[in-house]
Amino acid sequence: MSAAVTRAASVLGEESDAGIDNARRLRGELTADRRVDPAAFGEMAGRIRRNPHALTDTGV
Repeated sequence: MSAAVTRAASVLGEESDAGIDNARRLRGELTADRRVDPAAFGEMAGRIRRNPHALTDTGV
């Protein structure tokens, strides 16, 4: 496997993990407070806009 493919897979994994962590954090905030921090929501929405597969990857 080439170094470029290995690096791309690593970056994709990191982004996926970050998206999952953000979704879990948002879900916890929504459950606890019954509201979502607009900045946190905007961050997650931006990830989903850049990569629509992020929505299914987060398990939301």
